[in-house]
Amino acid sequence: MGYRQENYDLARKVAAPLAREVRAAGNESSAVTVTSQRLILQETGTKPVHPIQLMARAYGIAEEQA
Repeated sequence: MGYRQENYDLARKVAAPLAREVRAAGNESSAVTVTSQRLILQETGTKPVHPIQLMARAYGIAEEQA
């Protein structure tokens, strides 16, 4: 939705509060769904991970290299 030209400005307004919270938390990473990943990366400069990736890390499962 957010990368369609007609929705871009609205998507950035919606993402702004979340981006502030991500920055304020100061964590090494954040976990968000696929649809939010690009906006968070764009707004914060940090690359979020999918929640399943975070669970895999917790269980010591190595991530595959793309």
